Amino acid sequence: RSTLFPYTTLFRSPAGEARPILQKKSDAGPVGIATMSYGQGIAVTMIQQITGICTIGNDGILLQPRLVKEFRDSNGKVVKKIPVKRVRRVISKQTASEMALIMESVVSEGSGKRAMIPGYRVGGKTGTASKVAAGGYSDDTYSSFIGMAPMDDPKIAVLVVIDNPRGEHYGSIVAAPPARNVLAGALRYMNVEPRYTKSDEINMAKPKVTVPDVRGMQASEAINKLSQSSLGHKAIADSGEKDFVVSDQYPKPGERIPEGGTVFIYKQ
Repeated sequence: RSTLFPYTTLFRSPAGEARPILQKKSDAGPVGIATMSYGQGIAVTMIQQITGICTIGNDGILLQPRLVKEFRDSNGKVVKKIPVKRVRRVISKQTASEMALIMESVVSEGSGKRAMIPGYRVGGKTGTASKVAAGGYSDDTYSSFIGMAPMDDPKIAVLVVIDNPRGEHYGSIVAAPPARNVLAGALRYMNVEPRYTKSDEINMAKPKVTVPDVRGMQASEAINKLSQSSLGHKAIADSGEKDFVVSDQYPKPGERIPEGGTVFIYKQ
């Protein structure tokens, strides 16, 4: 198993890094414990967040992060290595394994499907967090996706956060695709060989179609046009309207995706 390195420890903040806001179990109370489960009442930096996630890829062990793995001279010879520092066990190996499977199911079956990479087992979690405002939360968001791959032997973890995206604000739509691109490029760079499943091979064999531009159309008209292109759809409107003017779409017009793929259309 490889070792995943975040950029700082989870609870110990070095100089220049903000401390996390974490409630003690004894002080939080039942409401605080319940709301913490979906991200309210606590606050961590991006570095602290990915540090926590990396413990899942490291069989439940929290490692002290390092910015540099080793130093080499002009001839490429290693002159100094930065040693791996184990901080402590955070969760059991069994719990880490179960969480890894849950993360993988988010990508294979849930909201993180846009992070799927043929040939690789990708795990992750989407996030759409309301920004704090006076007296509560505002409509502005931090939209995110945190991912890891390959889940059977993790080599890389990545966290993408979009600060208050315009148009669609769900992390599953705006943050998962760039995270997928980073993971795919890094895995190729690291020479991690893909292993295609039968499902991957079936999808790869499907003919590709060009996504039409349906922006500015009524949703009913857009759905008909997508159907004519052998594409599925999912309409998203905060008000729950069945017919509305499409303000944006994903994938974008002109992209090539497998026949039968889903295009998201939404009202701003």
